[in-house]
Amino acid sequence: MRMMKWVACAVVAVLLNACGGGGGGGSSSKSTTTTPPVTTSNPTPATCGATVVNSTNSQTICVSGGPTGNFTNVVLISVTVCLPGSTTTCTTIPNIQVDTGSSGLRIFASQVASLGLQPVLDGNNNPVGECGAFADGIVWGELARADVKVAGEVASNIPVQVILDNSPTTPSVPTDCSNQGTPEQTVAAVGANGILGVGLFVQDCGQGCVGTLPAAQYFDCPTNAATCTPVTLALANQVINPVSAFAVDNNGVILEVPAIPNTGYPSVNATIVFGINTQTNNQLGATSVINVPDTGTSAGFFNVTYAGAAYPESFLDSGSSVYFFNSAGIPSCPSSSVASAYLCPGSSAALSLEDLALTVTGSAGNSIAATAQIANATYLFNTSSSNIAVFNDLAAPAGSTLPDAFDIGVPFFFGKNVYTGLETNTTPAGPFFAWTAN
Repeated sequence: MRMMKWVACAVVAVLLNACGGGGGGGSSSKSTTTTPPVTTSNPTPATCGATVVNSTNSQTICVSGGPTGNFTNVVLISVTVCLPGSTTTCTTIPNIQVDTGSSGLRIFASQVASLGLQPVLDGNNNPVGECGAFADGIVWGELARADVKVAGEVASNIPVQVILDNSPTTPSVPTDCSNQGTPEQTVAAVGANGILGVGLFVQDCGQGCVGTLPAAQYFDCPTNAATCTPVTLALANQVINPVSAFAVDNNGVILEVPAIPNTGYPSVNATIVFGINTQTNNQLGATSVINVPDTGTSAGFFNVTYAGAAYPESFLDSGSSVYFFNSAGIPSCPSSSVASAYLCPGSSAALSLEDLALTVTGSAGNSIAATAQIANATYLFNTSSSNIAVFNDLAAPAGSTLPDAFDIGVPFFFGKNVYTGLETNTTPAGPFFAWTAN
């Protein structure tokens, strides 16, 4: 099983409707302080939608409320997509979500309609459909080949998923796909113009989709057919992490995100750097590494211990808008609150920050102490202005969707450089996560 399919909250939570459900068990021990708003200098105002290339392997990204403005903590980038081999039949798509919890580029058909991308064919010589299943819904579409360009990097002739946002969707979403979640076939539903999965794995399914027919992910879709049926698919035809296809900086990414005030911020510029230990600007240094398994049911997971409880299916994910976890010791916000889907520790009348002491343990057995700082969501939403869409201290219950996970989402990224090492990385061996203060 791959993270993208089973655990990543890649389609971010709407500001007032966090993904996940009701709270779960466990006790809580935490440090609670009442802290005034941060008064240090604010970060650079964001230029969401612009393509700002900093070097051959880095590009400016932003964190904002998404192109529709009604989401929170969406990490966005501009990506250029071309007909394979062409330098002129191209389009640059802004506001694509950067997701370290999945692998592969997913773009809406309407964004690339003029390119004439050719479909990926399966062993029956039919077009391939894919059900991209995330924790809060699915995206349905066909596979096509494209050149994908970011910063000065190029992934040539790789399979991508083209989300079918035409109405009615043809071919229609198979029942085997819609049974996995609510179809999210529009920009308004996804909260971005697509998803750029730069996570731990090369393929979005891998060997599990090559041999024995797996849970429905890839589908055989004969031309003009009304329905599609599940099919196995060779690795070469599966959607892949574009980073793995770069010529040089192909072993991982770094997200460098500045700190923001604890009361929230409208939007903020950040940087994505491609490659780890391949150039002077992407050195890992002495940063502690958390390795994770690359196969089996624990693939992509590490263990988090919090308040005496173990969360063995935890992960670090720029596609998750908040911290998602279950703990009976932290109250949910009242149902009458503007933040009813979130957690509300401390006071709703003042900014009271709670530091949750986490111990993160990787597959190599080493542990790192980390802190998840959260605030009362009702206070944050009631006191923030209408343009505030970025928060470093939001949390929500994971419910039955991720019962054994501490999903370390975007709030953790602020003020840090976060490394995601691909499974093929050898310096050090991947897959792994790492982070350091910036």
